[in-house]
Amino acid sequence: MKRFPLLLSLFILSLGTLFSAQILVLGNATKDEVLILKEWRQNYDAYRVDATALSTLKSLPAGVEAEVYFGSWCGDSKVNVPKLVKIFETVDKVAVKYIGVNRRNDEKSSLFKTKQLERIPTVVLLYQGKEVGRIVENPKETLEKDLVSILTPILR
Repeated sequence: MKRFPLLLSLFILSLGTLFSAQILVLGNATKDEVLILKEWRQNYDAYRVDATALSTLKSLPAGVEAEVYFGSWCGDSKVNVPKLVKIFETVDKVAVKYIGVNRRNDEKSSLFKTKQLERIPTVVLLYQGKEVGRIVENPKETLEKDLVSILTPILR
């Protein structure tokens, strides 16, 4: 009978660990999989896109792609990636790939080496298969303004 409280305590402790565990989104992901995390969905819902900056992006030609490398464990990803999802939804002219990376990825990782990733999140912007720019970790101004700054040269 003395083992019951011990077993109950272990059970409760394991439940707490299970529910406090962080969900990791790894590899190619859809926008819905990116937004499966509650705080990410809340950040997405709360974000208001800068319509003025986006008016330029709505005239992008075909062939623009974005690769968004993020970590579901990363604070900067939690802030910026839901905004990017909303921005790219609004523009609806960019082929977007969301790629979740493992916390343990570092400079030794083949993905980090081949894509020359230094920090997470990183948004690699491509036009006709060639890189035209990237946003690393946080925007210099705002995500919309940085996207406009990077992509404006291909509008000419």
